[in-house]
Amino acid sequence: MKINSVRKMVTVVGLTVGFAAASLAQEVKLKAVVGFPFLAHGQKMAAGSYSVTPLKGGSGITRYLVRNAETGETVMVSTAFAGPVGSKGSNTPRLTFRCGEGNYCMLSRVWDGSGEFREFVGPSKGRAKDENVIEIALSR
Repeated sequence: MKINSVRKMVTVVGLTVGFAAASLAQEVKLKAVVGFPFLAHGQKMAAGSYSVTPLKGGSGITRYLVRNAETGETVMVSTAFAGPVGSKGSNTPRLTFRCGEGNYCMLSRVWDGSGEFREFVGPSKGRAKDENVIEIALSR
């Protein structure tokens, strides 16, 4: 009887913490308009308006939910620390895409306005010889 009560209390506390974390994550949502189709963690995403929501994790990993505002299609991508942002360039948060042969662009980096940028980890088509880099501004 006591064990069931403890389990229920742990479940309620866990749900409360989960909802609180989700609420906090919603407050730091970033937005971008991506004018071309792209790959995010190996998943094809259509051109459109996107929200990018960080979900902080342990051991230097941050996950982001990338959600198409029109279709609701969502992909969770993992990132790893890639380096500090230098003093050169814009202070505007941004997404970075690597675009290469075969008319594909792959989401490769995010900078949310903090002092470091993050590289996306996961399935990759590798680097193309003549790839272009495209940066899209993020807004709050």
